[in-house]
Amino acid sequence: MTGSEFLHSDFKNSKFSSSTLHDTIFLETNLTGVKFTNSTMKKASFEGCTLVSTTFKHSTLNDCDFSHETLKGVKFSYCSLKNTSFYGATLQNVNFQHCNLSRVDFRDAMIDRATQSYMRGTNADLSEAKIASRRDED
Repeated sequence: MTGSEFLHSDFKNSKFSSSTLHDTIFLETNLTGVKFTNSTMKKASFEGCTLVSTTFKHSTLNDCDFSHETLKGVKFSYCSLKNTSFYGATLQNVNFQHCNLSRVDFRDAMIDRATQSYMRGTNADLSEAKIASRRDED
């Protein structure tokens, strides 16, 4: 599915297993409950998508763009996220389990305390991220 464009699509609770999604555009697509397993996405972009309880497991997401997206309850497990951008994104209860976050862009991202907790012990640079106060999370 390299070079595909998914515009205004609904993939709710779908499964993408061993998929190659290089240069793929997800535009205003519902990805609620979607499971990406053993998938490869290089330079994929997510624009105006619904990312709720989405799972990325044993997947490569290098050079992907989640800028200005809102991610809720999303789980990244054993993923490569090299050069991926979460610039200006809102991350709520996002779990980065066994992921290398050393070259991930979190500038101006709003990160809740649950996500921050999941990031402890990683090499994520949160120096230019905004950590939500308890009041912001209510």
